[in-house]
Amino acid sequence: MSQVEKEHIIETFSFHLGKVLDKSVRQQSIDMFANVDKEMASRIALDIGVNPPSTSHVPNEDSSPILSMANTIYSPKTRKIAVII
Repeated sequence: MSQVEKEHIIETFSFHLGKVLDKSVRQQSIDMFANVDKEMASRIALDIGVNPPSTSHVPNEDSSPILSMANTIYSPKTRKIAVII
């Protein structure tokens, strides 16, 4: 994913988890996110006021350009158009 997309994901999770009233639920969510990416989980934890995760994520160096919207090919063939008469 592009850096902008990563920032958007962090902001979105921070917003939604910040609305959770139970601090233990927020902490459990952060611990779960650490399985995906420890840096992301740590940044979200700082935003929502819980402890950063103590575990680390499973190393994975595989990436796919298909996951990023920055690599989407925009052309007339990929667009749907509607006309209201």
